[in-house]
Amino acid sequence: MKVLVVDDEKENLYLLERMLEENGHEVEIAENGKEALEKLHINNYRIVISDILMPVMDGFQLCKTVKSDKRFADLLFIFYTATYVEEKDEEFALSLGADKFLRKPLEPEKFIETIKALILNTELDQIKTSKIIIKEEKEILKLYNERLIHKLEKKMIDLEKEITQRKQAEETLLQVNEELRDFASIVAHDLKAPLRNIRNLVEWCVRDSAKNLSEEGKDNLNLMVKQTTHMNALIDGIYRYSKIDRIHKKIEDLNLNKLLWEVKEILSPPENIEIIIPSELPILAVDKTHMTQIFTNLIDNAIKFMNKPKGHITINYEERQNFWHFSVADNGPGIEEKHFERIFKIFQTLSAKEEVKGIGLGLAIVKKVVEMNGGSIWLESTVGEGSTFHFTLQKL
Repeated sequence: MKVLVVDDEKENLYLLERMLEENGHEVEIAENGKEALEKLHINNYRIVISDILMPVMDGFQLCKTVKSDKRFADLLFIFYTATYVEEKDEEFALSLGADKFLRKPLEPEKFIETIKALILNTELDQIKTSKIIIKEEKEILKLYNERLIHKLEKKMIDLEKEITQRKQAEETLLQVNEELRDFASIVAHDLKAPLRNIRNLVEWCVRDSAKNLSEEGKDNLNLMVKQTTHMNALIDGIYRYSKIDRIHKKIEDLNLNKLLWEVKEILSPPENIEIIIPSELPILAVDKTHMTQIFTNLIDNAIKFMNKPKGHITINYEERQNFWHFSVADNGPGIEEKHFERIFKIFQTLSAKEEVKGIGLGLAIVKKVVEMNGGSIWLESTVGEGSTFHFTLQKL
């Protein structure tokens, strides 16, 4: 038996097509009422199974058009819907001439049994006596508008509820984030003092008792100094990371050439590393602190991990229609592709634990600042050849 299935959801079309074909039906599909009508005028179908909410022409309009045309007098029309599921929706659908109204989802066995029963009843001419068809055009239009308005009102109420729930969730999230930032500040403040005391005490021991210490004892004390220094850097990092989105953005016209020379001077790269800055960088309307954080961390990373006798770090830019595209490239060790996402996460570093080159916060800070300015950041890298960090900034 030839069946036309009408639905704008491809997944629904696929499931119905497969289910009907497995039960011996020949199936064709359409994605809206208009497409279905075109196929109905070309092919002979025994059954139409249609959704209601669809673009171009919905199921109600399709059913009314089909049932008003004598050429389709023997065509069975079944509604199968998940949106219009109220009793009044069913009443209106049947008043248009629909032969059956089914609500999604329905178990496959039940669905097939319903269709078989409908075909059998039609052949026995039992279903025609129970159907009430409204023929007055004005009444049909009135009921059609009522169902659409009701559905629209329900959607608006659901939308309002969803907006309210999302606002509440956002407010809760903001409160939690604020509490976490406060906690980070408190922890940073409360831990720094005892750490400083520990470090000072160890340094005194090294200095005042050096003659009485074995080499192993000296090494252990020096390791303690190194570890407390690293812990202090971690605490500072946590504090800085927690403060990023608390700092009020001050937008100003910023000369990037001047900024990058300041960053270069602060970082003081060793003589074997050359930082190449374009002679004419743009003047951007940005927050100076944010730009300083981005370039300082990216260039500092390239310096720290440089493993070539002659290092090169090159800054470039490109102007696009709605954003600026910057890159910081180096000829360092490079990074394996499997680490591309990991390195932007907080406290993630590719250094061995004994090689304390960083605390894994620099790139996390860069990513956060870039995204706060409407941009994105990504990495291109080849192991042994170097890495290029790309980032974009939205034009203001």
